[in-house]
Amino acid sequence: MGTSMDMAMENCQRSFEWERWNCPTSDFILRRTTISPELDREGAYVEAIATAALIYTTTKNCSSGITAGCGSSCPESPYTSQCSDNPKEAEQLLKKHRNIDFPNDFRGKIEAHNYKAITNLMEKSLTEQCVCAMMGPGGKCIKEICRHILKPFEEIANDIRQMYDEGILLENTIINSRVLWNNIPLDALVFTRDSPNYCELEAVPHWNGMVGRLCAIGSNDGDLSKEDKERCQYLCGECGYTPEEKNVLTETRCNCKLTWDFQLQCDSCIIAEKHYYCY
Repeated sequence: MGTSMDMAMENCQRSFEWERWNCPTSDFILRRTTISPELDREGAYVEAIATAALIYTTTKNCSSGITAGCGSSCPESPYTSQCSDNPKEAEQLLKKHRNIDFPNDFRGKIEAHNYKAITNLMEKSLTEQCVCAMMGPGGKCIKEICRHILKPFEEIANDIRQMYDEGILLENTIINSRVLWNNIPLDALVFTRDSPNYCELEAVPHWNGMVGRLCAIGSNDGDLSKEDKERCQYLCGECGYTPEEKNVLTETRCNCKLTWDFQLQCDSCIIAEKHYYCY
């Protein structure tokens, strides 16, 4: 459980590093532990990435034999002992141990759709991997053993970010409560209220707005790129702040080489950078 949540949070913060809502740890945990009567776009995303990470880690634990009682799709081959990844089987296993039933109210239908969207994405994220089980004349493979494996989670997280970007707002109205949920595309998350203005302090609990946010990192002897300037304008300027430059010294490994006993030996170098913060 902890491993899957760490994976979800790390990928959330990677995906939103340069957005106004940058998936801070405190807000991620709050959204996972507090049930709100309404669901904004970020709340739908957090639920989605957390669900995907849980199914992903359970799937991998099943196919590698770490978790007993699952991992039924195993090839009979001396070339690979690992079973195929089976996210559907993992989901069924999770349902036995967790309450994943959704209430039949509007919020419950929203959550049910988003959950279905993620389980559908996990099924679509399987790729085929084959190894040769028998070689024939001339080194030609005459028999292959294949299994299905999930894409790296970073790629799945990118797909969920796309589902966030294409999210659909459905307010709880009489007309929307009668919506035919099967007609809503599974490649989009659904939410029930607009996002708050993340420029503002306390847009969500313990939120500091853009004060002190890093908007760009530049070299000590060069100007900011056009992309960096646009990002600083988006994070700082449009929220009423000005990018302030600070000189920062960063220690990093450099001049690395492989020694005779195959150990990596590196020097320690100091790099001067200019960091730009919103103030």
